[in-house]
Amino acid sequence: MRLPLRPQGGGLVEVASPFTPGMLSLLRRGVRVVQLATPLTDRDHRRLGSWFQEHPQAALRVCAGGLGDGADLSFLRHYPRLTGLSIDSLDHEVVLGPQSLDHLPTPLRDLRLEARARDLRPLAGVTQLEHLKLRSVTADLAPLTALTRLRTLEIRLGGITDLSVVPEIGRITYLELWLVRGLADVSFLADMGHLEHLFLQALRNVRALPDLSRCTALERVHLETMKGLVDLSALATAPALRQLSLVDVGHLCPEDLLPLKTCGALEELGVGLNSDRKNLAARALLQIPGSYGGHDWP
Repeated sequence: MRLPLRPQGGGLVEVASPFTPGMLSLLRRGVRVVQLATPLTDRDHRRLGSWFQEHPQAALRVCAGGLGDGADLSFLRHYPRLTGLSIDSLDHEVVLGPQSLDHLPTPLRDLRLEARARDLRPLAGVTQLEHLKLRSVTADLAPLTALTRLRTLEIRLGGITDLSVVPEIGRITYLELWLVRGLADVSFLADMGHLEHLFLQALRNVRALPDLSRCTALERVHLETMKGLVDLSALATAPALRQLSLVDVGHLCPEDLLPLKTCGALEELGVGLNSDRKNLAARALLQIPGSYGGHDWP
């Protein structure tokens, strides 16, 4: 028999039906995340929703098994004051229906959506969002321009290839793009004046970065397994770039890193050319403080 309340460590507690209102009193203030791995009854959703109204600092994590048949999110109507929500597939594909996102609570500030969704228009009404993570989503991003408070945006997997509206979304300071199928054009980055931290990984079709001279707040860049990217000269146009990580870029030669010597603000460099010989050659060539495949300089 599954226990109604199962502490998982790290401030996470898993909840399962049936439980009583008295059991919810066992959820202490230190609880950061309440997880649903199996569907709750409607009555228990009401009870848990009432608990969240008294504990707005906690977030709700719904795993694939907690969604029930049809991946119906209508139970979210019982959580009107929820501020943090994660729909987590845990390696089980979740396909949301056309109206599933209509039930998102409007006070949400942090949303992780790990499911196949093709219509993000309901997110336009969740105007308090500050942090948004999309995984396995293929949809038009235009509705997100209504999210004036958005600060961080992460897009992983899926097939969103048109990101031209991203500079019009909120005031994004952190952008992460990871293994987005078919994405080739990242020219929109040139217009992200508020961006402070850029993370790009496994975008094999990206061949070049744009001029970053208007990205005056950009201080940190992480490029990992970017097999199609050879020309790094655009990084030298970022006026405030202080930290740069180049991870799993064995397709590059030490000489390909020479444009980094003209990055006037660069203070720390991480290089992973997948070869001791190349890493040491890059260290000798650049002499920029940092780690070259585990070989530090100075």
